[in-house]
Amino acid sequence: MTNDFNDLLSNVRIVEWDQFYAAPGASALLGDMGAEVISIERFDRPSPTRTMRHIGRGDFTLSDGSSGLFETVSRNKSSVALNMHDVAGQELAREMVRNSDVFLTNFREPSLVRAGMNSKLLTAEHPGLIYSKVSGFGPEGPRSDQSGFDFIVQGYSGMMHRFGDDSRELGAPVDLMLDQTASIFTALSIIAALYHRERTGHGQVLDTSLLGTALNIYFNDALMALNQGKKLDRHSQEKPGNPLRNYYECSDGKWLICAHNPPGRYVADLSRMLDMEPAEISPDQPQELVVQRLSDAFRRRPRSEWLEEAQRYDVVFAPVNTFPEVVAEEQVVENYIESLTTESGVDLRMAAFATSFSKTPVYPRAAAKTLGFDTRSTLRSICDVSDDELDKLERNGVISGGGG
Repeated sequence: MTNDFNDLLSNVRIVEWDQFYAAPGASALLGDMGAEVISIERFDRPSPTRTMRHIGRGDFTLSDGSSGLFETVSRNKSSVALNMHDVAGQELAREMVRNSDVFLTNFREPSLVRAGMNSKLLTAEHPGLIYSKVSGFGPEGPRSDQSGFDFIVQGYSGMMHRFGDDSRELGAPVDLMLDQTASIFTALSIIAALYHRERTGHGQVLDTSLLGTALNIYFNDALMALNQGKKLDRHSQEKPGNPLRNYYECSDGKWLICAHNPPGRYVADLSRMLDMEPAEISPDQPQELVVQRLSDAFRRRPRSEWLEEAQRYDVVFAPVNTFPEVVAEEQVVENYIESLTTESGVDLRMAAFATSFSKTPVYPRAAAKTLGFDTRSTLRSICDVSDDELDKLERNGVISGGGG
């Protein structure tokens, strides 16, 4: 660890034993902030994301055949490969945790107990530890120890009833939406717990769930259901409630989206832009009629021309972009794209951290490592294991030495 404070999380060490995305996504973010992250993997059963190149219809294969998903979620991390079925491997893992600030996992409780990595044991050994767990459904209740993949929880949480237009009963889940957002909640919670420990000296156990994340994303739906017993209707393009907060197709087949609230404030400027009478799009008109008038108006010209007009009249429009269009936008390129060269030399481009810091920049620090690359150097420095002991551990199948 460094001894300076040029980074937000200088001198914070995180040990993780996890898999897939929701938990390791959190430590990747914390690593962007300067935390030291040590990732434990079983060398007989490495992280599934190392070879996971497809999720549903998504293809994350990089030009060298590696997984862009793994490279992204494993950035900034040292790789330590242990035999977590072996008592000696478990003790090495616990020794690393005893010399760290945070332990992060998303394994279920039976696996954690078998490996001696459950919260009761680790916090007894290290009372100041921040023990952070990511679960599917939360720490209590009948589903508390069930598997909860992103795809599953999007259905269970009600999210699928909110996706898409009102023309279909269900919308399709959005891949990794909950995983990534749960990672953000997890990282936020770890930082808050570290701050609390700095003031009080006390560690604590955290549980961030995909289900809780979903309820927070759709807090307005939960608000209505809890307090009124009602379901919040999805947006309908034909009956939006406010036709000036809607999306419309242009003559070139591309779409615009607008958000004019309250609508009366924008009627005059919008009607001038569209060469219409204000009364034609007034909030007093039936919404279906206004939607039809606006639809007919926007189909007269291509999207690019309407966007120029919107700038002139200071009304609130944006293009409805595809993701290839998004990452080509000048606004995105100048603010929200990072590059990282993988160990095999591939230029990996990814979304940058959403917040900019004037004094402590946040950015990817290092590429993902080959399995076990840092095993020896990490155990040597953190656990004070000698080279002779490391040789013996490798001969006995407790560690995989890699290149470290």
